[in-house]
Amino acid sequence: MLLKDKLEIILITYNRKSFLEKTFNQIFSDDSPIKNLNITVLDNKSTDGTSQFIDEYTKNFPNVKHIIHNRNIGGNGNIARAFEIASAEYLWILCDDDDFDWSNWQQIETAINNDYDVIFTEISNFKHFTNIASIMRGATFVPATIYKTELITDDVMQNAMVNNVNLFPHLAVMCYAVNENKKIFIPDKGIINIGNRTKGAMESGFYTSKKENTHPYARDMFLVVGFVNSIQMIKDKKKRAYILNHMSAKKTGFFREISANFKRNRFFYNNSFKNICDVFCGISCWQKIQFVFALIWLDILYFVKKFLLRKNK
Repeated sequence: MLLKDKLEIILITYNRKSFLEKTFNQIFSDDSPIKNLNITVLDNKSTDGTSQFIDEYTKNFPNVKHIIHNRNIGGNGNIARAFEIASAEYLWILCDDDDFDWSNWQQIETAINNDYDVIFTEISNFKHFTNIASIMRGATFVPATIYKTELITDDVMQNAMVNNVNLFPHLAVMCYAVNENKKIFIPDKGIINIGNRTKGAMESGFYTSKKENTHPYARDMFLVVGFVNSIQMIKDKKKRAYILNHMSAKKTGFFREISANFKRNRFFYNNSFKNICDVFCGISCWQKIQFVFALIWLDILYFVKKFLLRKNK
């Protein structure tokens, strides 16, 4: 069976014309192994000329399909939508701002032909793919994985929809693969590199909206909290604890990692009590003790800093 009959590409975008142009140049380059695959672009009703730019490509490439949503459903909604409409045996969701290196593509294609369930395409940011923690960290990057679409069961699809607010709808599929001990392929070299994850992309709704009318649970959500919430879909408690103990590739440990990240909760996310409760409820007993001490430590630092600032005035 030809690769075109097994793998489909769904690219998500919103108001990113300048980035998308560079991405398309790579996808449709002469040496691109995916240029003739069925490619669907899910457009969140762009207003910056992105839609018109895509339409020009559909004229020259009949394998490109352009779907413009009636409303902007958000970047995470677009990821979930890609899972919902996937119809080929394998699905690769791409973003509009990444860089490609096709030199190791043969390994990816061989993994598809060898019937792997999850195939990683990006490993440069998590070099030591030796355990479940590094696999889950790597899977947070949307284009890092090609999934067999039979993993997207009704339950998994609904979990992805629920997990939109936790910033990682795609981890619903990865957690299911881990729970069911599915075959995961790790290449020797990555195909794709993380592109421009800019503040502008976040504000445009790629991760979640931060606007005034947004539900406060979504507005105050940030990546570490979303990751802890997402990992609850893994059934094995020991695996969950291990993953959270190794959240960072730097091996700093749970206490230091959670301390470093929860500074953001106070200063950027309204000191959200829900974020604190979410993390507390989603971690092991020993991690709960570390988390409480981390919060106390952060409060001490905050009040000391506040006192020193007042004293210096």
